[in-house]
Amino acid sequence: MTTLDLLVRQGKALYIGLSNYPAELARQAFKILRDLGTPCLIHQPKYSMFERWVEPELLDVLANAGVGSIAFFPPWRADCSPIVIWRAFLKILGWPPAATF
Repeated sequence: MTTLDLLVRQGKALYIGLSNYPAELARQAFKILRDLGTPCLIHQPKYSMFERWVEPELLDVLANAGVGSIAFFPPWRADCSPIVIWRAFLKILGWPPAATF
């Protein structure tokens, strides 16, 4: 955090943004940066229908620290391609029905 603070103080960055920090580490980072007097304006967590840890853990930390959030999602991961999602949806619906002999 001190290196990020130095970048802001040298004018090489206007503010700090963090990416994919778990809630507790984010809380600690925000406190360190606040103590140093450097603004942390944004946190960028990975978020998708498979990665929802942001909701129960991180959103309260961000709200309490006054830090914004912008989620990212790598759109074509192998486990999130349209075919994989469609197959998962069909499986939830129970399709195709199990063959009985």
